[in-house]
Amino acid sequence: KRSSVGDVQMILEDWLYLGSQTSVNEAEIQRLNLCFLFSCCERVPFPPVPTRNHLAKMQDAASERLEPFFEEAFAFLDEAKQSGKRCLVYC
Repeated sequence: KRSSVGDVQMILEDWLYLGSQTSVNEAEIQRLNLCFLFSCCERVPFPPVPTRNHLAKMQDAASERLEPFFEEAFAFLDEAKQSGKRCLVYC
């Protein structure tokens, strides 16, 4: 199921959201009740809200290999899903 929610696109039921740096703000996080934030971009700091955060230090380049990040990403996403809380993945 996919649907748009403001600057965020909701995917995979009601726990996993996909967005961009514009969706990472206190108001959006509180409105969507997000508890986990997974960032693929060092340039966008985590907002000052109580969330569980993970930064995958990827380069913003077409040549970046994603496979080395799969294990840490899946572990974090599994933790979020098992907690029953919502997670935003953004870059």
